[in-house]
Amino acid sequence: MTPNMTDYAADRAAFHWAPPPRFNFARDVLDRWAQDPLKLALWWIDDAGHEQQLTFAELSTRAQRLCHVLSDAGVRQGDTVIVVLPRLVAWWEVVTACLRMGVVVSPGTTQLAPNDLAYRIDAAQARAVITDERNAAKFEALPNPTLRAKLLVDGSRPGWIDYATALAAAAPAVARVAIREWLRQDDPERHPPDGATVERVLAVARGEAVGTEIGSGRRLRRTAGRLRIESAPASENLH
Repeated sequence: MTPNMTDYAADRAAFHWAPPPRFNFARDVLDRWAQDPLKLALWWIDDAGHEQQLTFAELSTRAQRLCHVLSDAGVRQGDTVIVVLPRLVAWWEVVTACLRMGVVVSPGTTQLAPNDLAYRIDAAQARAVITDERNAAKFEALPNPTLRAKLLVDGSRPGWIDYATALAAAAPAVARVAIREWLRQDDPERHPPDGATVERVLAVARGEAVGTEIGSGRRLRRTAGRLRIESAPASENLH
């Protein structure tokens, strides 16, 4: 067998690390894996034998929705989010969303006491906490002048954002972002579409229209349940 490295010193001297100017693990790695809609990311099993599987495409989509939820709640790049969760699927969604946003994740064991959490919130000037019903009570009586949002992953509670409901409500926002980027990439001039164009495309996707003009001499048409971008004759109007 031929060794991979015959001269360590020479290979070490010749090695040059070329990091990209911009890198985001969620966008540059997970989203690339998500291009395969069947590629499995998680296979979660609890002590009772309950199972949940999540593809990279599903993980990416749910994380993007959470980004919108956190952004709408006032969380910004560089802010800190305290995460106190057992090993639920939501834990990976939260971490992926924070990586995508450039938000600092401060994970904590579920064994933390209220005074431990109070210290972490104050020291990090945390802007949000994400936890489950079993641990939510620990946060209730804490002074939290820096917090802008509290998210509960497994239910509802007064003063808390219902994680599942909020992610479902964020779906249209994520769809608009995806449509905007899709149209921009297809445009030879890379012009971002305006809001009205995005809304017309959404209407076609929902089956409310057969097609629409999308600019730069292009039209979107729904055929056999699929969306296709075509060249648009100047005389045709699909609005």
